[in-house]
Amino acid sequence: MRLPPWPFRKLALVFALAVATGWADAAPTVRLEAPHAYGYTVGDTIRHVLTVDPEPGDRLDETSLPRPGPLNRWLELRRVAVEPGPGGRLNIALEYQTFYVPLTVKTLAIPGFSLRFTGTTGTTTAAIPAWPFSLSPVHGLAVLSEGGLDAVQADAPPEPPDTATPLRRAGSFALTGLLALAYLGHLRGFWGLGQRGRHFREARLALRRLAVNGNEAAVLRAGFAVVHRAFDRTLEEPLFAERLPEFFTDHTAYAGVRGEIEAFFQASYTLFFGDGTVRDYSLDRLANLCRACVHIERNRPA
Repeated sequence: MRLPPWPFRKLALVFALAVATGWADAAPTVRLEAPHAYGYTVGDTIRHVLTVDPEPGDRLDETSLPRPGPLNRWLELRRVAVEPGPGGRLNIALEYQTFYVPLTVKTLAIPGFSLRFTGTTGTTTAAIPAWPFSLSPVHGLAVLSEGGLDAVQADAPPEPPDTATPLRRAGSFALTGLLALAYLGHLRGFWGLGQRGRHFREARLALRRLAVNGNEAAVLRAGFAVVHRAFDRTLEEPLFAERLPEFFTDHTAYAGVRGEIEAFFQASYTLFFGDGTVRDYSLDRLANLCRACVHIERNRPA
């Protein structure tokens, strides 16, 4: 016999519950939401949700709720939870677990129960009917052999996992990481390529730390000393103004900032060996010179 569509079955269930309560004005309205009633096997859990709309002023007698524990030899009520909703509505969740091991498909039923409500007009009850469902065996008693097949077929072997894709991803991640490390090492001069970008970069960082103290004479002298140290380390020996022509001959990459370098050495001579005042060479100008030298240092030929 073909069952009517689920919405009509659900409406019929609400109607049945309402009739079971007497369909009186003072009786609460109960709606049962349940999953499918078929396809269960031993150990499965079944969850029911009762939506109860009691009459105004009525309260649920919680002693009428079923208590968690074994209901019979094959069914256990694992959990009962009552959650209040808007307008006095109650949502009652019940979780059952079946332990029956049928040999063939068998129809069983979750026992019904009654809920009691107390109010100003007395006590009312709502009967929750039994809920039938079908339970299937894990394996049938026997399987007939047909067409030369064995009675019980062996399980299909699992497909081997895809190892190529994770390996390719791991390889691409490793390559990306190595390239990033190589580039970082190039910037920091870890590969011995003339220590490119290292000396003037360190000088620029030192100037940044000095800049917080303003442009006072002592700070400016310290800044000039820092830049002198960068030139000395680039040449790998002390560099004086008299040797600048030789420096530019051996380090042609610095020709673009030759005028600024010469102005730096001239201001340095005035600062350290002259009257000690430099008006046109501040820490900002020193930082700009270092910035230009950093780019040259990184990109010059080894």
